[in-house]
Amino acid sequence: MYKVMLFGSGTLPAITQEVANAILALNMQGDCQFMLGDGRTVDQAYNEFLSRAGLTEKSVVYGIQSVRNNKYSHPEQPLQVVYDSENKVVRVELNGITVHKEYGVEDLEKFTQSPKWGMILEKALARMCDIAICAWDGKTKNQASIMDFLSIIGKPCYIYKIEI
Repeated sequence: MYKVMLFGSGTLPAITQEVANAILALNMQGDCQFMLGDGRTVDQAYNEFLSRAGLTEKSVVYGIQSVRNNKYSHPEQPLQVVYDSENKVVRVELNGITVHKEYGVEDLEKFTQSPKWGMILEKALARMCDIAICAWDGKTKNQASIMDFLSIIGKPCYIYKIEI
């Protein structure tokens, strides 16, 4: 089974037909699972599309510690965060297995209030996926950073620029 990460700019209220077609094309290629975050806007647009397309059983909504938003009742998978204060490392774990690490974290509370905290879920999903699809507004720096991260770790990312 290959895993497809779906992500995008939080400014986008919906995905385009082109993005929907890409998801359907990947689904037709074989056994896959769609991975999405638990954000409110574009994540819920992906969530709604997957539900309407009959892909609920092939979709998993991920969140940090718990899943906050999942209007269409897809299977959920919370990721756990473990802080090693001695080594100043935050580990993101799935079923006790580390899927991502953030180094140089001096203070966990300050880290949870920083922009890096907002990207920790997407970085963990990037490490766990085989391929990614991004609906991007062409401006959002966090998504550009995740696209760069995917490139660095050798994961293909199909980018669909959507102007609003």
